Amino acid sequence: MEKIVLPSDKSIKEDRISQLPDEMLISVLSFLMPKEAFRTSVLSSRWKCLCPFLPRSLDFDGLYTTWEIEREKKSLQFERKKFLQWVNDTLKSCRVSPIDEFRVCFQFDDGFNSQVDGWIDFAISKGVKRLELDFTATNPFKDASNFCRFPNERFTSDKTCIKSLTSLTLKYIRVTGELLEHFLSNCPLLERLHVDNSEDLVNLKIYGSSLKLKYLHIIRCLEFKSIEINSPNLESFGYVGNEIKLHVHSAPRLLDVRIGGMYSHPIYYAFGSLSSYLYQLESLTLDVHSYTYDGVEFPEFQTLPKLKHLKSQLAQLKDQAFSV
Repeated sequence: MEKIVLPSDKSIKEDRISQLPDEMLISVLSFLMPKEAFRTSVLSSRWKCLCPFLPRSLDFDGLYTTWEIEREKKSLQFERKKFLQWVNDTLKSCRVSPIDEFRVCFQFDDGFNSQVDGWIDFAISKGVKRLELDFTATNPFKDASNFCRFPNERFTSDKTCIKSLTSLTLKYIRVTGELLEHFLSNCPLLERLHVDNSEDLVNLKIYGSSLKLKYLHIIRCLEFKSIEINSPNLESFGYVGNEIKLHVHSAPRLLDVRIGGMYSHPIYYAFGSLSSYLYQLESLTLDVHSYTYDGVEFPEFQTLPKLKHLKSQLAQLKDQAFSV
């Protein structure tokens, strides 16, 4: 019978992983989400010392917890407290600079403005490239006046703004057109701007021959009235909401358009201003939020020779022919 040799107590206790070079351990930890990476600090003091250098992308995603709160009637107050501690503890330990991404996704209202302001300050101090604040409300009828407010004053008075910023996504946050225009004027690398559910956004002008902006989507901002676009590099434009004054003066590189109406609002009006660019489109999305299909009107299109993708959220398009 073959003799089985058991490892000695010394070999069992020996932590060979911690003997690896710092660079290798950091590389391993970089594949984990922030929450999991910081949990490794319980393994040894050595791992704990490495955690402050991780990661360059800080993604605090609590959307699943938010839905669990609604479905299982968990305590929003309790889960919020846990989430805040997770975010704040991580930021206190973070030594990485610059960071590529800073993202927070959870339910917050204006009672947490000071916390949110601190997170924004942190992201700016770290030279963030992609900033996303998603305070999505699971209740679509939640009072929008209680949403967090983006700290307008400190940015409109700060001409330096965020020089490193390439992408800005704001969902369920009150932000003004004035502030967005300031970002566009003072963030020379900004290529992506997405705003969802902001009732402070009323008017917006996108102007500038030096703009890098490639992606602009304004979604479900119910007080929005008008937008003017003169953007030489814009490739993707999306608007879903009530009927507005839409003026596209120049968008020579436009390839992707998403147009939608809220609660049976028409969408055909938007294609008058877009008519000069329809021939070059490669992707078109018709996005209608309606309780009923009755009264929803679709535009009569010209030939769309370059169109590759046509999408619609409606189950069927009645009496409408598309020429592709």
